[in-house]
Amino acid sequence: MPLVSIVLPVYNGADYLDQSIDSIRKQDLEDLELIIINDCSTDNSAEIARAHAAEDPRIQVHDNPENLRLPKSLNEGFKRAKGSYWSWTSHDNLYRPDALRRLTETLAADKDAVLVASDYSLIDDKGTVKRLRKLSPIETMIAGNAVGACFLYRADIAQKVGGYATDLFLAEDYEYWLRLGLEGKILYLSEDLYMYRHHGDSLTSTRQADIRRMDAIVKARYLPLMPDAPKGAKVSACRQIFKFHPNTLTRLKFALHAVRLRPVIILKQLGFMKPAANPASEPKVFVIGWQKTATSSVAHALAEHGIHCHTNVDEATQMFRGTLSLSDWLHSIDAHTGLKDFPGTYLYRELEARYPDAKFILTTRDEAGWLKSLIKHVSTYGSNDLINALYGTDMTDLADSPELQATALTIYRKHLHNVRMYFENRPDKLLEVDLRAPDAYDRFASFLGDEKKLDAFPRANVIEGNPELHVKTATEST
Repeated sequence: MPLVSIVLPVYNGADYLDQSIDSIRKQDLEDLELIIINDCSTDNSAEIARAHAAEDPRIQVHDNPENLRLPKSLNEGFKRAKGSYWSWTSHDNLYRPDALRRLTETLAADKDAVLVASDYSLIDDKGTVKRLRKLSPIETMIAGNAVGACFLYRADIAQKVGGYATDLFLAEDYEYWLRLGLEGKILYLSEDLYMYRHHGDSLTSTRQADIRRMDAIVKARYLPLMPDAPKGAKVSACRQIFKFHPNTLTRLKFALHAVRLRPVIILKQLGFMKPAANPASEPKVFVIGWQKTATSSVAHALAEHGIHCHTNVDEATQMFRGTLSLSDWLHSIDAHTGLKDFPGTYLYRELEARYPDAKFILTTRDEAGWLKSLIKHVSTYGSNDLINALYGTDMTDLADSPELQATALTIYRKHLHNVRMYFENRPDKLLEVDLRAPDAYDRFASFLGDEKKLDAFPRANVIEGNPELHVKTATEST
């Protein structure tokens, strides 16, 4: 009996199938079986699979009588599995040589764990590694798929919970991880053990809207079953259900649930409540430019003018996780003369209500340059919960996804529009400035009512050592 069973469904995957199978055959854990399910391919995928099976007795190939698609093909494969640990892979993805051994060792060491997942690399159609994909915290699973592409789970638990949901094509894996998570612990292994290929024909490239809709359906099913999930993750799930679920009543139900979870924050964001005014003892300056518009450079310049900006990333993380309320966050601003970064970016109304004499600086940038800078940031450091919260979706694949780029641009434009409308006809309250403009610093100093302290804005938070990515951005596509 093999220790590990791997199922590999394939439909017209001849371009990459040989590499995928070869990565499994070269595992340093040899006690495995590979079950290839040919889902009525019309190319030579079946011939490639059978050529490998003829060379390696650990490989078996089965042909579906009709095209069943992914969930049913997985279930067909696991009907034949004999291993103690199960996993599956795609025809275009690759395991690193020690992947199955490290996953098996980790899962076997914790009897209370049902599944282990690891980090992985994103590669392009030529196999070039683009960046590392770090998993989100497992405890935030209800907000988004925190298991990813590289995983292993116990066969006995899988047999207990049943097969993949055939009515949830495009979200069958996400639903399955949530179902397994109700049975025991999910472990995170901080090692890069897999290579996930992102190319134009992959499902994540071609079916983003459908994936979001199916994810929202899954979230609506499982959120009531996860009362101990972090509050911030539950609120995020409610928002995604409200945006993408196809049923109007379900959307309204979870909108109300979000209000119950965070009544003050949600109602204030909807404009039904305002914090009590509490004028500051000294004027404050808030930098409310969107991410990657040189807000850090402005903060450095403000410091030269005696205004020290508090960067509230820690508070943002606490607010996202539900451990810091909006009122407590506003109180924390009292001790500072300035502020930059999320969540102040979009809470400028609340900040002005609390500090009526405050001034606001909206940093801007040309769209093409802004988008390339955002892509470079995500490619260098990866996405995270805060970035995903800003854009309402997982931004990991930003460099390769025109749809994600279009989403980012839409949100960026919306922020600029909302700020401009809110401060319309109040030039004394808002300075809109592109730091690349030749008169930018002069206008900045004049807005502060101060003499110039510098010759120009200092550069800050510049990503070094990362060449410009050769990607076609959404602004270049239109």
